[in-house]
Amino acid sequence: MSQLLSRLVVARGRGPARRLVRARRDPARAQAETLRRILARNAETEFGAEHGFGRLLGPEQYAAAVPVRDYEALLPYVEKMLAGQPRILCDEPPFMFGTTSGTASKRKHIPINRSWASALSGAMRLWLARSTRAHPELWRGQVLTLVGSMREGQVACGLPSGSVSGLTSARVPRVVKQRYVLPSSVAELKDHDTRYEVAARLMLESDVSLAAAPNATTLLRLAEVGAARSEPILRGIFEGKLGVAARCPEDEPLLRALDAERSPNPERARRLEAAARARGVLSPMDAWPRLALIGCWLGGTAGAFARRLREHYGPVPLRDLGLRATEATMTIPLEDGVASGVPLVHDNYYEFLPESGDVGRRALGVAELEVGARYFVLLTTPAGLYRYDISDVVQVTGKYHELPLIEFVHKGPDMLNMTGEKLHAAQVARAVAAAAESFPCRLDRAQLVPCVAEARYDLLLELSPGAPLAELARAFDRELRALNPEYELKRATARLGPPRPIRMKAGWGKRLEAADLARGCRAAQYKWPFVRHCWDALSEQDIDERG
Repeated sequence: MSQLLSRLVVARGRGPARRLVRARRDPARAQAETLRRILARNAETEFGAEHGFGRLLGPEQYAAAVPVRDYEALLPYVEKMLAGQPRILCDEPPFMFGTTSGTASKRKHIPINRSWASALSGAMRLWLARSTRAHPELWRGQVLTLVGSMREGQVACGLPSGSVSGLTSARVPRVVKQRYVLPSSVAELKDHDTRYEVAARLMLESDVSLAAAPNATTLLRLAEVGAARSEPILRGIFEGKLGVAARCPEDEPLLRALDAERSPNPERARRLEAAARARGVLSPMDAWPRLALIGCWLGGTAGAFARRLREHYGPVPLRDLGLRATEATMTIPLEDGVASGVPLVHDNYYEFLPESGDVGRRALGVAELEVGARYFVLLTTPAGLYRYDISDVVQVTGKYHELPLIEFVHKGPDMLNMTGEKLHAAQVARAVAAAAESFPCRLDRAQLVPCVAEARYDLLLELSPGAPLAELARAFDRELRALNPEYELKRATARLGPPRPIRMKAGWGKRLEAADLARGCRAAQYKWPFVRHCWDALSEQDIDERG
């Protein structure tokens, strides 16, 4: 059965694989064709008419006619689509809106249509086919993936809004979906802790050969919940009970239905109990001896969490899932253990701005990128994003024929993102200001810095003497959770710990500003960096007290 499934999965990936083979020889031509198709299809939309899509003949004219936009600049068009107005950004109507964090407290709503979903399906088929070729034993067991709900809410026009990870899971081939450990109803559970408890209970009863989750923190959390709840999990497997109590009334019907589907499995319970006694903890590596591959992000700070998977899952190969976001799936990896992949040039149109350079610098195409250089990505999609600044910085690590190999490095200079929370400097500044208003103290400067090793943030504070350090950090955390829904989710599911307050010496802010100016920042354009991607040497020397 597993050999037949392997052949089916590889066969389903042949179409996308052929497109990749054609594109690797002449990516510039493939990109020009993609851009022409997107412009022609959307020439009669409101956005297309305003920007003369029907008159644009190629990448140069497109760049001249359409300014670079972030989500806030695109929001007036999106709001019309949310209200149900047709043909605003794309000719093909959306069937849902993907949600993700914005710079303000409101979520971003990204339109998703059938063309976008078809591109997603092709990327998934290609990933599965290449993974199967590399690991023929991939389908000897079941598939674990924990995703969000496609229907988290509803926009004004009545269309659903929700997680693109849920849509991704729904678009995989049916033969793969039949092997899922978790039924789709698990994503509908409202309480985060309940969802993880149910997932840990079901996954440990199953024989998993493929596990996939964009953020490795999801798999780490599942392993930790399984270890902490080993006794009720083993008892539930033995008796054929779910063994998870509802924390909110909305989850009770789903839990009853899941409980009714269970059947006793005393043999597996005894085997897991013996393995837990021998190791001292109930571990996925003992439950899943046939685990062949883990799919998760390996680039940026996510890679540090991925390296910790070995502690719970054993020495299993890791394969990146590609550069993907709510806005689009952009790359596909070609091998295990690397964060880089080739751009999907037949699905989206890409432009790249050098990370260092003048504001008016020209955007480059995929065929113009230099190995070793870093770039900001501008994205044009079939679902209505045009020269969209996604705030991703990528690095070119090599070439696959004429296609660049691209690796995610970090979000833009004003954004932090360890586990998918996408914290913007504006959100950090607002949370700091709101927290400081709660206390009779003077807050001179504040800055947020990732502490990847501990899955938390360091909150650097230059305060007046006697200011309550721990209380300020707790207030900041509350404000930030209210401002950023993704941060709230990661904190609620313990994938991020509370921020650690650090009191800085008097004058730290002025010294750091002087150091930034000495490195070449223009004084007239200088903005205090409320976020920084890593600790700098000066700040490390200016620590006064760790909270």
